[in-house]
This record gives sequence, structure tokens and C-alpha cells, in this order.
Amino acid sequence: MMSTTELAQHSGATIRQLDFWIRSGVLTPEVQARGSGTSRRFDPAWVPVVRLLSNIQAAMGSGRSGGVPTRLLARIVDNYGYGRIELAPNIHLTWEIQR
Repeated sequence: MMSTTELAQHSGATIRQLDFWIRSGVLTPEVQARGSGTSRRFDPAWVPVVRLLSNIQAAMGSGRSGGVPTRLLARIVDNYGYGRIELAPNIHLTWEIQR
């Protein structure tokens, strides 16, 4: 298991991004923080998934003027193992699955 800080270091995401994605329901740690003095814990299998999300977010921008909707990021997480989601009829987002 790894901490939020370790996941950020290994995936290229920021701690702020991870915190937002957790609070938004995009990511679910294996162990939730239970008050002060405890930390969230993640399976190392999250590293390539979070790296993909971080890369997509960086490529598409963020902030009020754009960015990737959290519902789309959640769909990517749910379908990571397939390497593809349909955005609209005949429009697909595909990625290489990394283990």
C-alpha cells in the first residue's frame, strides 16, 4: 500500500489533484483516512491509472476555462482495463494499458 504522497510521486499527479479526485469520487483509496493522524492508502495498481488521468488533465487543461469533467475521468477509471471509452457515436478515447 502507498500513501497519497507516494502515489503522487510515482504517478506525476499533484496531491491537490488526488485530493480533488478522491473527494469527487473519481478515485477510491483502499483505506480511507479516519480523522487526524491517519492517512489514505492506495494499492500500487493505481499508479498507471492516475498517471493516465494526470496526463489527460495536463493535455486538456484545467480550471474554469476548460479541463476534463470529473464524470469523464470517472468513466476512464471504470474502464481502464478495456483501454477505450466511447465519447460519442463513432468517437472514442483509447489508451495503452500499462501494468
